[in-house]
Amino acid sequence: MKEITRIHIAKTPYDIEITAKKELEKYIGKLELYANDENLLEDIEIRITEILSSRGIEKDNVIATEDVSAIQRQLGEPKDFMGDDDSIEPENYDDESKPRHRLYRDTDSNILGGVLSGMAKYIGINPVWTRLIFLVLLILSWGIAMVVYIVLWIVLPPARTTAEKLELSGKPVTLASIKALSEAPILDNGTSRILQNILIYGGATVLIIGAAISLVATIWLGVGLLISSINDSNFANFIDLSSWSAWLSYVGLVLAGLLLTSILALLSYALFTRKWTKRLTIATIVVIVAGVISFGGGLGGLFYNRYEDSQLAYSAKTTEHISLGSDFRNVKNLTVDLKDNMYVEYIVDSSAPRYEVSAIRGTYTPSFKIAGDSAKLTATSKQDKRTVYVQPTLTIYGPAIDNITVTSGSLHYYNKNHQDSLIVATDSNQLNRDDYGNTISGSIDISGSFGTVTAKSQLGSSLSMSGATVETLNASLNGGYVTAGVVRSLTVTQTDVCPSSDYALNQNRLVVQAVATGKMTYNGKEQTAATISGNCGEIIIGSEADYDYDY
Repeated sequence: MKEITRIHIAKTPYDIEITAKKELEKYIGKLELYANDENLLEDIEIRITEILSSRGIEKDNVIATEDVSAIQRQLGEPKDFMGDDDSIEPENYDDESKPRHRLYRDTDSNILGGVLSGMAKYIGINPVWTRLIFLVLLILSWGIAMVVYIVLWIVLPPARTTAEKLELSGKPVTLASIKALSEAPILDNGTSRILQNILIYGGATVLIIGAAISLVATIWLGVGLLISSINDSNFANFIDLSSWSAWLSYVGLVLAGLLLTSILALLSYALFTRKWTKRLTIATIVVIVAGVISFGGGLGGLFYNRYEDSQLAYSAKTTEHISLGSDFRNVKNLTVDLKDNMYVEYIVDSSAPRYEVSAIRGTYTPSFKIAGDSAKLTATSKQDKRTVYVQPTLTIYGPAIDNITVTSGSLHYYNKNHQDSLIVATDSNQLNRDDYGNTISGSIDISGSFGTVTAKSQLGSSLSMSGATVETLNASLNGGYVTAGVVRSLTVTQTDVCPSSDYALNQNRLVVQAVATGKMTYNGKEQTAATISGNCGEIIIGSEADYDYDY
């Protein structure tokens, strides 16, 4: 049996064998003779507790003689404090005494929390590089790098003791290295301090400006959405505060904006004061968590609100079947003038003329004005945000039309039987705008079988015959875009006077897959059917028609 007693090392209580205590007291006594520095001795005691911990000896455990011997081997001899630094040789250490390399925050040369300077010392480079890399990542990550920095600031401990500072640099924690570090002069680099101050106060200024912008934007959007919802204006189409999900989205997004303002203000305060307390840490964590929850709740409410709106829109959709009357049987000329996004399809049918309109109840009402063999299609519409989910559609069943003109809007014309001739034209001479002020132009898409098709296009319009079989195509181009498949005969009249702009060139184009006869008539002259590129447009024929042009 061995007699034990009680001691304290760096304020940590241990039990120790009597013989081991005598050896340890003798060793520490020599250190006190050579090192007349209380701070150094405190660092050495802390290092002794770390060595004991690495050997599995924690608080209240028993220190044996072999443990004291291990301490002496790792720390070295007290003579290293004699002052003859040049005589100190690099120490050889076995696996047990190999230097520990641990990451800490470096609070000796820090700008803010010491995370970046600690990383620089850990990998052995100048802190300038880690700070430059951080600035680049901060910009590329849209500020997420700052959140990572704060997390590391909270997680990484600062290198307070001499032993921890040596471990940060990967140096052995021996008496010689502790002495060398404690006696190293502290360099006061004025230029570096000026740069640090610029980065600190510049960053703080940017953050406080960002906080102000975030606050103003949050208030403007919050008040604007609230007022718009009350007044039922167009802005309310974004979010209509008429359901719990809309209110959840509204409150969540506004609160997230206010919390973003708070976190930016907190970071700015930390930079201006150059202090980071536990209270700031707790506040930052609370604000970040609350911000994530608020933003997630706001987005969730917004998506659910959209889902509710779509379900309400589908449930409000109706299909009406209305007769066009016997007068419509005589119609040969049809004009379409629709200032909205309704899809209109005309199907040649020998039965009684009629139409079907499928839309949100009460939002769209088509009107046909018939005069002899001519009819004009117009419509009145009511603004409703539900039309975003349910597009109005109009299907007309009637006789074959000889002449179709679309002033604005779009029309798909389908004749499953063969039709000898058809004239399709767009008329964009007048400026057409929808209810939101957007410029709209006419477009026609035909499918079926046709003998002769005469296509007349205007600037900004489109005429498509890609889904139709056309024997003879007579195209008159004054702007616009016309497409067709394989035709037997092709006649093209194209303007040679146009505005001086790329837009005019791109909007004056005919694309034909092929001409069966190999000949075409271009502006009154017969020639080989081939691609022509002029000053005011292009005629594209053959394999080049497969090219994906940007229209």
